[in-house]
Amino acid sequence: MANPTIPLASLFFICAAFPLFAADISDLTYVVNPDNTNTNTITITRCDTAASGELVIPDTIEGKPVTSIDDYGAFSGCTNLTSVTIGNNVTNIGAAAFHAATGLISVIIPDSVISIGSRAFRGCRIVVGPNYLLTSSHYPPVSRDRWVS
Repeated sequence: MANPTIPLASLFFICAAFPLFAADISDLTYVVNPDNTNTNTITITRCDTAASGELVIPDTIEGKPVTSIDDYGAFSGCTNLTSVTIGNNVTNIGAAAFHAATGLISVIIPDSVISIGSRAFRGCRIVVGPNYLLTSSHYPPVSRDRWVS
């Protein structure tokens, strides 16, 4: 009886035909916000809809702190993102920022975030328990419906 094994070289070519891509900083569009401290800050305004997998929003870009994710669609339509880790300098997640990022099932939100806009995660499949999306030391747990529905 013949051995039904696949030669190692064939396996390599099969894997090469299906490359895995991870999202990175090059997938982000951002603006520099002037401020009175001469440090300036960064707002993430858009993510390339082709970005996939896990994305880490860094603490800084070009040496400037990333402090905000823009309103209304910064990550809208990023259906291939599965996980986002938000940097420790972010204080604001805008309204509908992740709207319809339908592949998103995990978001790590640091305690630095003190403001999350209405329906920031609407259309996402985030699973963090039946009733609450986020618990932070800055405010009590808020109904998941406020940010998702």
